[in-house]
Amino acid sequence: MRRNFKFLFDPVFLTSLTLYTLNNLTIGSRSFLTHPFFENYFNDLFLVPVIVPAILFASKSIGIRQGNMPPSLLEIALPLAVWSIAFEFVGPFFFSKGTADIYDVLSYFVGGIISWLIWNRRWHFNSHPK
Repeated sequence: MRRNFKFLFDPVFLTSLTLYTLNNLTIGSRSFLTHPFFENYFNDLFLVPVIVPAILFASKSIGIRQGNMPPSLLEIALPLAVWSIAFEFVGPFFFSKGTADIYDVLSYFVGGIISWLIWNRRWHFNSHPK
């Protein structure tokens, strides 16, 4: 049985939002976080765990999404594909905004998979008969 998803009160969402915000506050400061990974890719890991719960909360609030299930793989994959195309193809090539970078897409993907595994761990790991 799956547990209820807490949307904007979900621990993955709250932790990701906190780490995203702290990283934004420290970029450019004289800290150990001035490594290129923290400047270029760290926040990309949190795109899915921060944005997907907000989208699902809004969808549930207006009646598009039913129930309190954790995000499905499709609910993660669809925004991931849209963001990757928008941020890494459309923006850089058609509007000269941002830089096309496959490592950004990889960061979105890794963050999405880790989030999905955490959100669905009880169902995913306990659904097999013993």
